Amino acid sequence: MKISNIIPLEVLRTIMMDSGFNDDIFVSKAPTSALPSSYTTIHQNGAISTNLSKMGIVKGSILIENNVKMLSSGQRNERKHEIFMEKFDELFKDNKNIEKDGYTFSLNTSSILYSGGGVIEGYTSDLININFIKI
Repeated sequence: MKISNIIPLEVLRTIMMDSGFNDDIFVSKAPTSALPSSYTTIHQNGAISTNLSKMGIVKGSILIENNVKMLSSGQRNERKHEIFMEKFDELFKDNKNIEKDGYTFSLNTSSILYSGGGVIEGYTSDLININFIKI
């Protein structure tokens, strides 16, 4: 396996788009201006580890960041967050693994979720950790 072939973020983005996630999904960074009312960013979360002798097994962690613009009242848009989480629940229904292009994705059950104030002013966020492995 070549280092340039290790693309779990793009594969997970494709899975999400194919599963009906309608918001914009960005890999690694979102635009800094003209942000949509809700969007998702997929980040690598820590180092990617591998069997260096063969580069045969690659594993790591991914952070999915869902950002939703606050209501004009300054409150969290709970319904938009619920819609995202419902889609995510369906994607990983019964804690199943998802496989695509040689990758296996699973929920990181030791630190699944954060929900609260966002990093971007005027937005609130949900953060979900996903593990991946590629053989």
